[in-house]
Amino acid sequence: MKHRITAVLFLTVFLCLMPLTACGTEPTLADYKAIEAGTPHSEILEKFGEPDSFLSGLFGTPHHPILHLMPSAEYLDKLFYFFGFTLAIGFIINSIGLIINIVNQFSLHRPGKALFGKTGLSGALFFWYVVFMGIRIAFFSVPLFWLDWVIIGITLFGVFF
Repeated sequence: MKHRITAVLFLTVFLCLMPLTACGTEPTLADYKAIEAGTPHSEILEKFGEPDSFLSGLFGTPHHPILHLMPSAEYLDKLFYFFGFTLAIGFIINSIGLIINIVNQFSLHRPGKALFGKTGLSGALFFWYVVFMGIRIAFFSVPLFWLDWVIIGITLFGVFF
């Protein structure tokens, strides 16, 4: 146990200090004053992207300005499409996992685990209902009904059963 703690501490210190020592430069008082004066952060961080620094050695040649915090307006719709695509893939993967677990629990003759619990039928119904309720509200502007709260409550009761 003693060796594991030592290894974890060493690894933590090494991983935290390696980027700072590899950069070769540290933020100076002039950097902090430049930030207070309103200098863009990309100009201050350019010295960390010099060819012999850790950042450029790890990620290739530096590109100036280093930080592009906001995408341009022409790519914003593509960003939202990609975000929607990743959410859809995550929904499909989670749904397949829930279905496989329910079938597996029934095949192992554990109907309680197949019907109740966070990975059972109650959890799947809760997940699917909340996702489709969110889609209904976001895209069709349909408000929440009292029935929504009843269905969510029943499925959550089944999850905690």
